[in-house]
Amino acid sequence: MVERFLGASVFLLIICMFAPVSHSQGFSIWSDEQKTDCQFFTEAPYTPYNIVIFLDPGEDGAIKAEYKMLGPEGHSYQDIIPSAVVSSASGVWHGDPGISIVFTTCQTEEFPIVSMFMFAPTTTPGAFLIYPHDETNIRGIATCPIPDTLVGVYFYTCFTFNDTCANCGDYYIGNDETSWGAIKEMYR
Repeated sequence: MVERFLGASVFLLIICMFAPVSHSQGFSIWSDEQKTDCQFFTEAPYTPYNIVIFLDPGEDGAIKAEYKMLGPEGHSYQDIIPSAVVSSASGVWHGDPGISIVFTTCQTEEFPIVSMFMFAPTTTPGAFLIYPHDETNIRGIATCPIPDTLVGVYFYTCFTFNDTCANCGDYYIGNDETSWGAIKEMYR
């Protein structure tokens, strides 16, 4: 009986090791809509670069999103192009207090929320990170089944300027949710 139980346990363990990971919601920042890079390097100030923020809404979809993106001091945008699915947005795309976005329909696949054409006055390394919105303390979405309730979501990648994406955790500041330990846990 014990041998049978152990055999079944080992079989289940092997199946679980190769089972697909569950799909979860999250934000990520990339250099383009093809998600080819999460960093930009330059030796000259005021060299233009692009940032694209993506949302993976997860299985329940998303009808709203809310977050705050902070970047290195002095970096500013020249042009912002919201996704075609954004019907309204209030707040700021980069800086305090953050942005609240409503989508035209329930979004069920990963998509770019916004593209930002940026400039930097220096070449000092830094990172763009997504934090909770100042007014609600939420970095999250309103799922389609329950559109009036915001739920927190993960933040998968940062975008670095004159540094590698692997150093994202070095730039985090703030509460326990965005501590380096919490960031490392998101990637396990």
